[in-house]
Amino acid sequence: MKKILYSFLLLLCCSFLVHGKKPGNISGTVLDIQKKPLEFATVVLLSDKDSSIVKGVFTDDKGMYSFEEIPSGTYRIMVSQLGFNNRYSSSFTVADSQENVVVPELKISEKSVQLKEATVTALKPFIERRVDKTIVNVENSIVSAGSTALEILKRSPGVIVDNDGN
Repeated sequence: MKKILYSFLLLLCCSFLVHGKKPGNISGTVLDIQKKPLEFATVVLLSDKDSSIVKGVFTDDKGMYSFEEIPSGTYRIMVSQLGFNNRYSSSFTVADSQENVVVPELKISEKSVQLKEATVTALKPFIERRVDKTIVNVENSIVSAGSTALEILKRSPGVIVDNDGN
């Protein structure tokens, strides 16, 4: 009987120990350089030990994010957004005794990219269909190289040329 009572007490203590470790919550805000909230930025929770991804979320319309039920450990936050430079937070620890961890505001700067010169060239299509006619543009066609007008007409769609050239 004593063995059963001791086993029951041991099992009860173990369940309290396991239940006593509550996962923590992590929250914070992402702003741009003008201190405006950054909407829909990608926020990734990384393990500080090996930079593996633990969880990922998006910021809301106020630039806020939240990770729930995070086990104890050391983490970092990475924020990315199209048109902005990636930003990493400093390392922080989630302890068993902490219920909520608030990460300091993360401000990310815009990424500026210098574009090179662009040249726009347009080519006429080989065949243009209009309401009243069909136009064959032969100047940009490989068909026109070394060919006569009659040979080009023979290869054009919708044109029938007999052996006499009519």
